[in-house]
Amino acid sequence: MAKHKKEAEQALKLKSQVEKELTMVKLRLDETDKQKALLDEELQRVKGEVNDAVKQKAQVEDELAKVRIQMDELLKLKLKIEEQNRSLMKKDKDKTQKVLAEEAGKMKSLAEEAARLSVQAEETARQRQIAESNLAEQRALAEKMLKEKMQAIQEATKLKAEAQELQKQKDQAQEKAKKLLEDKQQIQQRLDKETEGFQKSLEAERKRQLEVSAEAETLKLKVKELSDAQSKAENEAKKFKKQADEAKARLKDTEKQSTETVVQKLETQRLQSTREADGLKEAIADLEKEREKLKKEAEELQKKSNEVFLHEIKQIMANTQKEQIEQQKAIIQQSFITERELLLKREKAVEDEKKKLQKQFEDEVKKAEALKDEQKRQRKLMEEEKNKLQAIMDAAVKKQMAAEADMKNKQTEMEVLEKKRLDQEKQLGAENQKLREKLQCLEGASKQSATKQGASKTIEVQTDVVPEEQLVTMTMVGTTKTVFNGSVEVDGAKKVAESPFAFDGIREKVPAERLHDIGVLTKKELDKLKKGKVSVQDLAKTDKVKSCLQGQSCVGGILTPSKEKISVYQALKENKITPNTATMLLEAQAASGYIVDPVKNKLLSVDEAVKGELIGPELHDRMLSAERAATGFKDPYTGAKISLFEAMKKGLIEKEPATKFLDVQLATGGIVDPINSHRVQLQTAYKQGQFDADMNKKLTDPSDDCKLFIDPSTQEPLTYKQLLEKCTKDAETGLLILPVTEKATQSERTYTDLETKQVFSTSNVIVPFGRFKGKTVTIWEVINSEYFTEEQRRDLIRQYKTGKITVEKIFKIVITVVEDKEKESKNAFMGLRAPVSASELLESKIINKDLFNKLSNGKTTVKEISEMEPVKKALQGTPSIGGLLNEPTKEKMPFYQAMKKELLSPETVANLLEAQAATGFVIDPVKNERVTVDEAVKSGLVGPELHERLLSAERAVSGYKDPYTGKKVSLFEAMNKGLIKKDHGMRLLEAQLSTGGIIDPINSYRIPHDLACKRGYFDEEIGKTLNKNTDDTKVFYDPNSQEDSTYAQLMNKCVTDKETGLPLLHLSKKAAKPKEEKQIAEAKTKEALNHSTMELDYGPFKGRKVTIWEIIHSEYITEVQRLELIRQYRTGQVTIEKLLTIVITMVEEKGDKTKEEACFEGLRAPVTASSLLDSNIIDKATFDQIQQGKKTPKEISETDKVRKYLQGTDCVDGITMEDSNDKLSIYQAMKKKVLQQETGLALLEAQAGTGFITDPVKNLKYSVDDAVKVGVVGPELHEKLLAAEKAVTGYKDPYTGSKISLFQAMKKELVLREHAIPLLEAQFSTGGIIDPVSSHRVPNDVAIQRGYCSKQMSKSFNEPSGDVKGFTNPNTNESVTYKQLVEKCARDATSGLCYLPLSKVEAPAPVEKSYQYTEEQAQTDLANTQIEIPHKSFAGKTMSIWEVMNSNMLPEERETAPHGAISLWANHKGKNANHHN
Repeated sequence: MAKHKKEAEQALKLKSQVEKELTMVKLRLDETDKQKALLDEELQRVKGEVNDAVKQKAQVEDELAKVRIQMDELLKLKLKIEEQNRSLMKKDKDKTQKVLAEEAGKMKSLAEEAARLSVQAEETARQRQIAESNLAEQRALAEKMLKEKMQAIQEATKLKAEAQELQKQKDQAQEKAKKLLEDKQQIQQRLDKETEGFQKSLEAERKRQLEVSAEAETLKLKVKELSDAQSKAENEAKKFKKQADEAKARLKDTEKQSTETVVQKLETQRLQSTREADGLKEAIADLEKEREKLKKEAEELQKKSNEVFLHEIKQIMANTQKEQIEQQKAIIQQSFITERELLLKREKAVEDEKKKLQKQFEDEVKKAEALKDEQKRQRKLMEEEKNKLQAIMDAAVKKQMAAEADMKNKQTEMEVLEKKRLDQEKQLGAENQKLREKLQCLEGASKQSATKQGASKTIEVQTDVVPEEQLVTMTMVGTTKTVFNGSVEVDGAKKVAESPFAFDGIREKVPAERLHDIGVLTKKELDKLKKGKVSVQDLAKTDKVKSCLQGQSCVGGILTPSKEKISVYQALKENKITPNTATMLLEAQAASGYIVDPVKNKLLSVDEAVKGELIGPELHDRMLSAERAATGFKDPYTGAKISLFEAMKKGLIEKEPATKFLDVQLATGGIVDPINSHRVQLQTAYKQGQFDADMNKKLTDPSDDCKLFIDPSTQEPLTYKQLLEKCTKDAETGLLILPVTEKATQSERTYTDLETKQVFSTSNVIVPFGRFKGKTVTIWEVINSEYFTEEQRRDLIRQYKTGKITVEKIFKIVITVVEDKEKESKNAFMGLRAPVSASELLESKIINKDLFNKLSNGKTTVKEISEMEPVKKALQGTPSIGGLLNEPTKEKMPFYQAMKKELLSPETVANLLEAQAATGFVIDPVKNERVTVDEAVKSGLVGPELHERLLSAERAVSGYKDPYTGKKVSLFEAMNKGLIKKDHGMRLLEAQLSTGGIIDPINSYRIPHDLACKRGYFDEEIGKTLNKNTDDTKVFYDPNSQEDSTYAQLMNKCVTDKETGLPLLHLSKKAAKPKEEKQIAEAKTKEALNHSTMELDYGPFKGRKVTIWEIIHSEYITEVQRLELIRQYRTGQVTIEKLLTIVITMVEEKGDKTKEEACFEGLRAPVTASSLLDSNIIDKATFDQIQQGKKTPKEISETDKVRKYLQGTDCVDGITMEDSNDKLSIYQAMKKKVLQQETGLALLEAQAGTGFITDPVKNLKYSVDDAVKVGVVGPELHEKLLAAEKAVTGYKDPYTGSKISLFQAMKKELVLREHAIPLLEAQFSTGGIIDPVSSHRVPNDVAIQRGYCSKQMSKSFNEPSGDVKGFTNPNTNESVTYKQLVEKCARDATSGLCYLPLSKVEAPAPVEKSYQYTEEQAQTDLANTQIEIPHKSFAGKTMSIWEVMNSNMLPEERETAPHGAISLWANHKGKNANHHN
């Protein structure tokens, strides 16, 4: 026993020594592992650098691929280099991997040997140093390769630039060839014109020949011989004509041949034309000979005819008396002389024609010579271009050969390094083999000793037994397959219907396999379920499954102070909590999966809750939005379902509500996976991309910013978990119920605008940045400065008014915003609409890092960088088509002016202006100005009818608003989301591409093509479509060729204005005038629409026939609809019948909407009860009675208050003569000269401006148009009264197209103040200011609130001064207010109308006498009037007014020429004299 005990003790000692040695070895192994980790990191870094080198190599390959078309020889050399690089990289990579594998084996063998041999640790360290040196060498090699790649990239960049230069030169050569072709066409046109001239001259000659033949026929009757001679002459003339025709044909053939041949054959053409010219000369010489022959023959004929005449005369003399013979002879001689003169004249004309032909021939010869010279010049230029291109190509080849030689040298260097590395590897391999042999020897010895000890005694080692329940099972969570839109698709998720073991999830079935995959069910439980030992229902009752499928309880209801359990919505209706609190709690319920009914203990979806009246329909949309946190959001780009967190990342939901809903889900059981319809634990949510650690950290350790819930009783900000802790558990249902106090309905604090401004104006803050640096300023000053946008300012005020943020929080926000703005503006460039930071230009690679550092260090300025071509192109782009150049008049003009002059059609102009707006600015080519659309409308550069259309196009620059997220999106994104039609978007995209690149609306500048694709502002498919030049992309009309073209093609046809540098679209003489199919003149349109009538069953036109023209100008049709209908009719898109159908439909729809709500009769349109409620004319109780049918509009209209605002109060309806008691209308009084014209017109304008023109005789009221028709007023007053009536019907804002009131029109200077004030005072005195939009009067406070009046104006009406007294009392000729006139009226007992009594005929206003002062008298008075000047240089001196006026003391804008000053003085003196008299 003792021996065994001793052996056991020795074994234990040996064991302890072995354990110590193992501990030491473990420590050394740990150190070795750390060193290995460092080596692995170094290896990864080297791999990253190699990958970067590979990427850069790929870029080089892309660049060289573009040059490949023009330089095939260079491409072959490049491909060789690339193949060598690839092989080297592959070899290097494989060898590196082998080395690393061998190193790993070495490390493993060293770790095993270290178990018994500590001496081997030193050997391991030595080997590690060798490995480090190898890696260092490899790193240096990789860096060297990277440098070589960078040099190759630079070479490729240079080659690319040279290729681009070659392309430019090629384009220039093409342009020159194009010019030659145009010159050729011009020559052809000139030849055609000259040919036409020849044809005309020959036709004229033919006519003359016909006349000659006719005259010859008359001579033939008298003398047969002469007729024979004449017939011969005609034959000769026909021969001449035939020869001329042949010459013409030959000339024409020559011209055709000269025009149809190419420029290279011009020389041969010239020779041929010279030969033909010689032929023409010979033909002309032949013609000349023929003419001489004809002349001789004519002389012979004359001689023969004379002989014949003499012979006949002798015969006649023998037969008749001598006197008759004498007379006959005289007559014949006279006729012969006239005929001879005619022939001489014709001969002269032929001579002139010959000279003309000779001159034309000489001109043609000169043109041919000029053409030959031009050909030589062009040939010489082409030769020079060819030599230049050849020289450039030779230089490029030399550079490439040099690059190839460098690459070969580098390859040899790499081969040498490779050999060194192989030698080192061999050495390491030999050493490794030796170590392995030693290790095997040691292992054999250790096995022998262990065998001996085992034979002597077996030692048992006791271990603790762990119970099965405490065994930790490792659950493998299968990662889901991530799809391209960021959502996940779980294996088997689509097989739910096939799975017999499915649980009820939040909205869909969840298979048991899925619960096993995420660790909710163990393998054992899943097997039991499949074998039928346990059911789905049994497992669903377990806490872990229940928590996964349904989550934990949220705030299910409200516990009132009286201990009554009610739903959240019922608490809201009973005023137990505020609306904000109720919305907050209900949104949390919806985001966790269900709306809770605490009374019936039911969980309902939002739709079911609305149907079951658990919540009101007014909350439906808002709750549906919150419910998407549990059911999933739809990705608008892919259509796939994504989670709340993914939706927040994609900007489909704002960060604040998303954070709130995520907080709710975490507090109630875990993040909801909407794809699989259950909750998941954090790790699973991380893997599926439905949550991340940063957001978890933010929510688990929240600051005040993340406490997004409020305790309704204390108004304390809380997380949702903290809010749940304040709840009590209901004994019956197990739901969490939130107890509230009486303060829950009173604690919500809101602020008015005035209170907010007062608080902001009295709260001081010290801003340590910007222009407020070191100053103490108020919050109000800062938020109204340039540091805050309008949107930021409104949002800040809104949040403070609703109590979401405090003044202290605003201090932080203000300082942060100012600091950020100062940092941005320090090195900011001016973009299209907003500043662009230098960092943004660096990120988009428009400027490089070196330039950025220089700017940051102050070595260069923003201005200098802005002048660089790439930066200038990015910030401003290249000019779009600026305007029109009318070629006949050489006048340049904006497109809108061209449309007004009917040089271009409206649609063509609209498209071109849209292209301008979509590329940055609307252009004025005359003033060389670029302005926004609003400024263009204000300045009249474009008309208001194009305002909305151009604003829509301008959003391609400023950005479109995504209605789903509220965020700003680009033109391409808006087109894909359907916010703009595809054809319209393509047109604007093509315009942007043609003028510098795609515009980034968020950063307000143009970005490179690859960056635009990366940011989602463009893609390659659209680029290919735009490059195809199909009918779909040719949407711009060329007025010269009358064909559709792309914007780029249209720009190429433009001419550059020398003064402004803008491209202008030139309009040639032959360009067709703008045409509209089936276009009808406006007068004809009005006439046609006035002939078509219809009947309405309701509204102001009920019971009478009205024309289409009247209907489309009534309240049933808006201004935009009216213009569109007229345009469609005038362009033939709709017929009268179709228009009638459209109008009836629109009227019925408007009528149906009006019938839905009880309406009152307004001034021009029906007035709804809700409009009266909004205007504080009726109260809520009355409105409810109308809605419930307890009271009718007719009954309410009879109350004094409502009648006052619907119909107004008393006005001056007519005139009554006190002496005769006659009652006259105002117009009759004017015609009878009882009232002066000005007085009567003012009273009629007051009637029109307060509602209606009154006919006191028939006691009827009319609109101005109707009053003129029935003769209540004369047509001479029509226009003036219509202008006054706009105070009732409203004015059209030329900038927005919307309807505005009289006061607003006065503010915008659409109506003169002296005209507006009397009408406003008349409205004020007769019931209230008229709201033209609602068509009724409104109380003064409402009018001030809506901007229809001001407090100062209202006060001036109550306390009238001279400015407000815009009417004249006809009895006294005093200036009075309308109210004072009405007070003087007498009411007629029968009609109830008010008549202004007139005691006598109104006396005319006194006429001032004019006293004229001469210039000499005025100058004398000015020179004699002394004044003291308090000026520095004239202090203490007195000067005459004349001296002051002739000095330099008066500013330029106040200076008046002496003669002008004298006349002013004379007028002033004259007025004083008048006043004195």
